[in-house]
Amino acid sequence: MKYFLRAIVRGTALFFGCFSLINTLVSQLGSSRLEDIWWIDLSFMSAPFATVLAILLAVALIFFALKPRMNAFRKVLTGIITLVYAFISLINVLTYYKTLQAGTISSRVPLPFSLIMFVIFLAIACAVYTMHTYPSKVSEYVLFVVVVAVWLVLFPLAQIELFGRTNYETKSEMAVVFGARVYPNGSPSATVKDRMDTALDLYKRGLVEKILITGGVDADGIDETKGMLNYGIQQGVPKAAFVLDNQGDNTDASVKNTTAYFREHGITKVLAVSKYYHLPRIKMAYRAQHFNVRTVPAFEPRPIAGESFTVMREIPAFWVYWLRSGLRDVGESSQTNQRLAFAF
Repeated sequence: MKYFLRAIVRGTALFFGCFSLINTLVSQLGSSRLEDIWWIDLSFMSAPFATVLAILLAVALIFFALKPRMNAFRKVLTGIITLVYAFISLINVLTYYKTLQAGTISSRVPLPFSLIMFVIFLAIACAVYTMHTYPSKVSEYVLFVVVVAVWLVLFPLAQIELFGRTNYETKSEMAVVFGARVYPNGSPSATVKDRMDTALDLYKRGLVEKILITGGVDADGIDETKGMLNYGIQQGVPKAAFVLDNQGDNTDASVKNTTAYFREHGITKVLAVSKYYHLPRIKMAYRAQHFNVRTVPAFEPRPIAGESFTVMREIPAFWVYWLRSGLRDVGESSQTNQRLAFAF
């Protein structure tokens, strides 16, 4: 049992240590956008202090995972930094429930990911101080790798269920609703109806002034945005309230197109509407464009066929967007530096 528990704790430490280290490196090489926001919020700290803290934690967790036999100094340092993060996670938890109680947000699953992180940090801290350094068995190494692989699945799933199902609606200038399948006769699919009904509800309640519909044109020439527009008009919303983007063939394209529109028209407060499982990736894509949106999960009046498969598909998509946004951030920063160097 001791090998089993040790492998779980070490694998968990390695996953979050590597995740945090990569995020911190990207933030320093790129535009200072730190994706650690997905598991802990350090925004109340100064950026330099938060960066140093993130590096200390990442290094401590990685070394603990790979080399659990520690001298007294390293054990104390690892334990302290882990407990500091446990305390920060607790602050995040209290902030979440305070915001929830104030009605600023709402959620079908009122459980913040920071609460999970609080438990994890406490478990790692306990392991640091109490785990004996028995010789590792082959089975422990195998389980160690399995735990890391499991976190690669559980982490985006947790974001989908916890962040995705949280409603961050507030008074804004515009809602952007992401397209989905529209049938050849122009009628919207159930998924489109749910997304449009949510956006239309925001408009009718006066939370947004306009609705930007973004989608693509399929191989048969069916324009998702036109079908969605017609549905919106049928529900009593005037045509003038809508803006269309039919070049949004995928989430990345939709985010780029809509961000360009927002900046061109001076729009800063936006609600992004889509199915809950889609929202973490949307949020990440907008963050990669250095634009902040508040997400609103679409209504779910009925089960959608094939939704489980769609949710599972979002797991690799989450990591693809995370990796791609980091590479772009670093690449854009490098190009900017080259242009500045050439100018001087």
